[in-house]
Amino acid sequence: MNKKEITINFVGITDYLRDKDIEIEHLRYENNKRYQEIQRLQNLIDKTTNYYLKTLDKNGSMPDEVVEMFNLLEGNKQ
Repeated sequence: MNKKEITINFVGITDYLRDKDIEIEHLRYENNKRYQEIQRLQNLIDKTTNYYLKTLDKNGSMPDEVVEMFNLLEGNKQ
């Protein structure tokens, strides 16, 4: 290989790595958005669960509709 061919290969490798860096950054951004959405939904589930358990403790029972909603939320029922 002569010097010109080495330079062309080096530029090609550099461009390839730059493209991969951009791709990785995009995937990191998408992953972060999904993580934040999962956290938001998990917080909603936690708040709902705490409310359900406090109400159940206070009243001793829950209406059937509430129990069914809770089971749907927890994934116990499809």
